[in-house]
Amino acid sequence: MRRLLIPLLALIFAAPLFAHQQKAAFSQILLNPRTGMLEVAHRFWLHDAEHAVQQLFDSKADIIADPTTQQRFADYVIARFAIQQSSGKNLPLRYVGVEIERNFIWVYQEGAPPSGEQMILRHQALLDIWPGQENMVNIEGLGELKTVYFQAHRKEAKINLE
Repeated sequence: MRRLLIPLLALIFAAPLFAHQQKAAFSQILLNPRTGMLEVAHRFWLHDAEHAVQQLFDSKADIIADPTTQQRFADYVIARFAIQQSSGKNLPLRYVGVEIERNFIWVYQEGAPPSGEQMILRHQALLDIWPGQENMVNIEGLGELKTVYFQAHRKEAKINLE
């Protein structure tokens, strides 16, 4: 029994060390039926964002305590995310804010919903830093739920709107 217990305990105590190895972010594009606005929320692991700002801006950057660094990270994310309408024009998205919540940093945007039958998404945040980064985007309220993944080899995705 002891021979099984020791390896099991070792695994339990080592688990936190391996808990966040994959570089991943999540974004949600949601058509709010109450306001009629398209709401975009980007969620990044705070640990990843912290390392990113130190590589991108300053090795001493402190995303947790410094609102200026938080804003710079939000600007970086916004510059690397776009929704293109069927007409070929980018959908104007207004910056709403940035916040830290527990282990995550959130960046919020909103705009009018896209027109036409398709939209093209781009989400390249952190892909220029880590080739293994994966950005998942859920699209809700514009037909059936759709999920798109962006990695280093995928620069954009066409989404059919229903």
